[in-house]
Amino acid sequence: MARFLAWQITLIPKPNGPYSVSLNTMKLVDTSRIDPFAPTPTNRAVMISLFYPVEKESCRTTCAVDYMPPATAAFEDSHFAGALPNGTFEAFKLQVCCDVESGRDRGPEELPVILFSPGARTSRLFYSALAQSLASTGYVVVTIDHPYDADVVEFPDGALVFGVNISATMPTLEKALSTRVSDASFVLSQLGLPSVVEQLVPEAQCAFDVSKAAMYGHSLGGATAVAAIQNHSRFSGGADIDRSLLLINQDIYKPIILFGREDHNRSNDASWAHAWDYFKGWKQELDLSDSGHYTYTDAPLLVKLTGLTLPPDLAAVVGSLDGFRAFKIVTTYVGAFMDFVLKGLKRSSNITKKDKPDASDTQPETGKCCEAI
Repeated sequence: MARFLAWQITLIPKPNGPYSVSLNTMKLVDTSRIDPFAPTPTNRAVMISLFYPVEKESCRTTCAVDYMPPATAAFEDSHFAGALPNGTFEAFKLQVCCDVESGRDRGPEELPVILFSPGARTSRLFYSALAQSLASTGYVVVTIDHPYDADVVEFPDGALVFGVNISATMPTLEKALSTRVSDASFVLSQLGLPSVVEQLVPEAQCAFDVSKAAMYGHSLGGATAVAAIQNHSRFSGGADIDRSLLLINQDIYKPIILFGREDHNRSNDASWAHAWDYFKGWKQELDLSDSGHYTYTDAPLLVKLTGLTLPPDLAAVVGSLDGFRAFKIVTTYVGAFMDFVLKGLKRSSNITKKDKPDASDTQPETGKCCEAI
């Protein structure tokens, strides 16, 4: 019975923003780099998902599309076998705009761009609902899979690249981080090419303006975001979501926000305390009570939608926050930060007082982007 129920389609709710969102995926190959993790010499390739805001009156049809492509869903089912019913990931569907009336929307060059990097051993696809929600507020959001440190990457031809055992030793982590930062810079450059953008946004006449972008990431992706804004001028601000920082060795004058937990913050992560002194621009730390490391993914929402009861080990990393509340908190705070970085806005939140996360600033902040949140 559990297996049968899991195969029933579970629609992830449409985002609440003022825009509909279209979705396209693409493989990008960097011919200037050899993949440092590939078993044989080959050019570095990444997979991206691009979430694109569409005027609601321009969206003629909304379609339910796979949350994960079939082979990836089957892999994740196998990975979580015994903890989740078989078919769980095949059942999830995103609701996206799949037919857009031409000529009514803003061109790509008018829309601000945000890149996202996922956690190590975690697919970019586990953050798709969060990315779609952010895109519905008027951003182009691009999520990136980093092959060999993601658990699995599925390319359009069906080829699968499985994760390798990237150890926790500092040289290996720094190698992985440097590779990710190069991936992010490469993806941003590709978004500046009309030949690439026209494949991602049908009828696009121009490329994206990649002279100014923002980046956020979860876990190792968070460390990637901060390293990217340190090393590349086109990234104007970044968010590290729940990850120790690496390779921060020079002053950064761009906005940075750190999202932590009760058991992960500047008081117990020496890398955060060390990096804080290098953050010379606007900076903020927010620590979310009752959260686990994977509260900052789609996981709480997916669990809420299915009504599944997780085994204790998974429940601990997903956190005890209600799934809808966790999703609202994360999207609201990340969105407010991006409004500040890319639009110069100080946005009041629609979040109610009872839905506010418990935030702590253990050092005086230097600015306010999230007033009234």
